[in-house]
Amino acid sequence: MYTVEAVYLGELRTKAIHARSGTELITDAPIDNTDGTSNYTITD
Repeated sequence: MYTVEAVYLGELRTKAIHARSGTELITDAPIDNTDGTSNYTITD
């Protein structure tokens, strides 16, 4: 059983889904690792 499922979406982007609530969080790699980012990054 899991509480969060993480899915790699490609282009250094992942989506985490909380199993119980269905809440989703999309994250991008830090801006210094890509050409730019439009979502929350783990270093924010």
